[in-house]
Amino acid sequence: ADRGAGAASAGAAAESAPPRRARLRAGWGLAILLTVLAVVLAAAAFVALAGVGGDPELEALDEGVYAAGASGLIEPSGSEGGAGDEEGAAAAVYPVLVDGLWGVVDAAGEIVVEPRFRALDDFYEGRATIFSDDLAFMGVVDTEGEIVAEPVFDYVGRYGEGLAPAMQDGKAGFLGLDGTWAIEPAFASLGDFGDGLAPASDDGMLYGYVDAGGDWAIEPRFEYAGEFSEGYAAVVIDGLFGYIDTSGETAVEPRYTSAGRFSEGLAPVSEEVETGFIDTTGAWVIEPVFAGAQEFAEGLAPAQAVGGKVGFIDTSGAWVIEPRFDEAFPFRDGRARVYLGLEVGYVEADGSWFWEPRE
Repeated sequence: ADRGAGAASAGAAAESAPPRRARLRAGWGLAILLTVLAVVLAAAAFVALAGVGGDPELEALDEGVYAAGASGLIEPSGSEGGAGDEEGAAAAVYPVLVDGLWGVVDAAGEIVVEPRFRALDDFYEGRATIFSDDLAFMGVVDTEGEIVAEPVFDYVGRYGEGLAPAMQDGKAGFLGLDGTWAIEPAFASLGDFGDGLAPASDDGMLYGYVDAGGDWAIEPRFEYAGEFSEGYAAVVIDGLFGYIDTSGETAVEPRYTSAGRFSEGLAPVSEEVETGFIDTTGAWVIEPVFAGAQEFAEGLAPAQAVGGKVGFIDTSGAWVIEPRFDEAFPFRDGRARVYLGLEVGYVEADGSWFWEPRE
């Protein structure tokens, strides 16, 4: 279920996206929008043209609804939690594509939800987004494939801290785990919750952060605001990415052309073209030698070799799984989703197949 939100492809670093998530938020400046569209078009070539699978957030891109990332690769990390997190110990499940429809398998690779969805995102807090049969609207299902919210929304993001951003009739609010409005739609744009805060905009021009009650915690003043992770969020000031802390104070001065979320103490960023990883002081830990990279999860991060395929690196920057995929996303619950053309599979941490790629 990946069309584009956590990062549409492994071709750039950015604030992230499960499946193919380039997650664009409405109201961006023209320069940022053009950057994102370039990434989205590359990812869309895999899925949109085929009309099967795809990341629901990429589907929403055409609606101008929302995006967690400004550009490049971003994928929801394992640190955000797997299926059924609200119970705390629910077994891992994985969306899979079979004969053009999405279903769910368990950790043993057994199908537990028969393939019947046109698009199915990864599960967060026991919920995943789906699309209507005509791919026009989005809804929510649980890990048993039961409908939690009918696909009547223009956009639904991923759940975090019990809430998911959603848009209907041009306004954004938050859905609760029961699929009803927890915060009524009154915003121009919203992002996912992290560290008790969510990116938001009243006018689609300037972004700040709201708390779980929908009240402003950090007033809108940024050209872009990404989700918080590990106490930091990427923001855009004067056209460049930097990082703020949860008080709204600058933690890393803006100087990057793209910036992703912190995970395991590192964040993927680019100052020019190539991508590397910095720590929370802004110092390079992994030099920018990749064509793109996503955040770390379970000790590994998807990265793209310059002019080549996508594989996984460790925190030293060394290849652990050699680049051989067209697209790949961070590990969650011990497995990572990868693409070979339109075919979707999952790999183990040693690079062996958990789920052989198929359409």
